[in-house]
Amino acid sequence: MSSPVLVIGAGPYGVGIADEIHERGLDVRVVGEPFELWRRHTLSILRLRSPWQSSEIHSPAGRYDVHEFLSTANAGVADPRERTEVRRFRSYLEWVEGRMPFPVVRSRVTRLAAHPGGGFRADLGEGNGLEVGRVVLATGNGPFRHLPEALRRLPAGRVAHSWETERIESLSGGRALVIGSGQSAAESVAALVDRNEVTWSFRRPPVFFREPLRLPGPLFDAVLSLSPLLYGAPAPVRRALSSFFRPTVTPDLRRLLADERVRTQAADAADLGLRPAGDGVVDGHDRRFDLVVAATGFRVRLSRVPYLDEGLRRSLVGPRGDRPLDGSFQTAVPGLYAAGALAEPTFGPAQRFILGSWTAARRIGRALGAEGRGRSAA
Repeated sequence: MSSPVLVIGAGPYGVGIADEIHERGLDVRVVGEPFELWRRHTLSILRLRSPWQSSEIHSPAGRYDVHEFLSTANAGVADPRERTEVRRFRSYLEWVEGRMPFPVVRSRVTRLAAHPGGGFRADLGEGNGLEVGRVVLATGNGPFRHLPEALRRLPAGRVAHSWETERIESLSGGRALVIGSGQSAAESVAALVDRNEVTWSFRRPPVFFREPLRLPGPLFDAVLSLSPLLYGAPAPVRRALSSFFRPTVTPDLRRLLADERVRTQAADAADLGLRPAGDGVVDGHDRRFDLVVAATGFRVRLSRVPYLDEGLRRSLVGPRGDRPLDGSFQTAVPGLYAAGALAEPTFGPAQRFILGSWTAARRIGRALGAEGRGRSAA
């Protein structure tokens, strides 16, 4: 029997890829907290940017079918073409978890290294370890949160990245400063404004657009569906498409700019003059804040995956930065695959969305299945 495949990450990408591997008869191990992003790091009052039909967890056997979930008695009626509430999506994820045909080890990988005898060794948080033949990195954005230097100098207890939604939702009766011009910034303002005084600071005015990329709906769908074809495209073509990737905000949140309870200002974080003062933070005009929310995005790079052994890390970097993936999502290290945001530089913007997991799962599954058949024949 071939050695196990380890999938690191139990979000939509990790689960979809693991399901594909399982259906191909391979031994798969999944490590991570199931759907942690959606359960612990997404504001509860909101809706997803993607409609139901683009938010289905991949399964070649169709076991996570959104229409089947929506037809259940406790799900109620919903249009699969419409954006869904976060709370309902969490119910869907709970339903998915109950149908997964493989166990999930609820732990974290603290170190991943090449094994001297071949394959990989993964150390877990409790001192346990796994020796596996191949590894799929389906790590979420959390480890790559970005804080500008001006905010890193502030007390950690007074700064929350937009990923830290529990801290945002728990603030009440305080003064909050939200920095950023994208969807996360607007959502943070919406979550805070009913119970706090809010100042919203952005370097550029928000751009309001229904789709996450500044493209009309049909063209947006086409970009996502054709995104896998970017593999092998010349670098200038991939760079040209980057102009569509700047942050946008859904039109339903435009109302916040006219809300009298929200003070807006055009300023970069470095120009605000933020400094500690007593038990809070003040700006250059001596305005005091209890919490600064940094909706400043993520800086995802394959070589920055925090648990990678230094030997693996060096193998992933070339003269011009991270080496691209191959057509099956395999990295420069044989047997090590990457999907999701880690694969975006090679496969395009679809890897930002759940929809992109379908392509990643199928290609990785085919590659691992072929490799497994080759080992069995040998």
